[in-house]
Amino acid sequence: MIGSPGVASERITPDVLGGAGLLLLTAGLGLRVTITKTASVYAIALRLPVGGIGFGLCQSPNTVMLMSSAPRERVDDAGGILTTARFLRPAMGAAAVEFCLSARPVQGLAAIWWGATFGSISLLRMLPSVRQR
Repeated sequence: MIGSPGVASERITPDVLGGAGLLLLTAGLGLRVTITKTASVYAIALRLPVGGIGFGLCQSPNTVMLMSSAPRERVDDAGGILTTARFLRPAMGAAAVEFCLSARPVQGLAAIWWGATFGSISLLRMLPSVRQR
């Protein structure tokens, strides 16, 4: 396992590292949907880290790419936007998931499947840039 995604994102092409992270994140979403009401704590605990590791591997290359593409005089602004997005993204995501699951619990699981589907589509969209390298 990679010790630090931040260090790895400077050594491995961000497309490859981000794609691997997105793949793990999508797999983690798919595994979470398969959790049943009678699942044990261990069954849940084995599924959750897959998405977390994928998110960690996906976020660091994105940060490196965004910060390195910003003009030197605008790096402070880019850092502020990234920090705002880093705090806003989980709050909005948690609110959206809670809304989907509370409004219609059965259809809420379908929303999580849609998230996994869009993650897969995004991963497929990245493949051409990985092949060119």
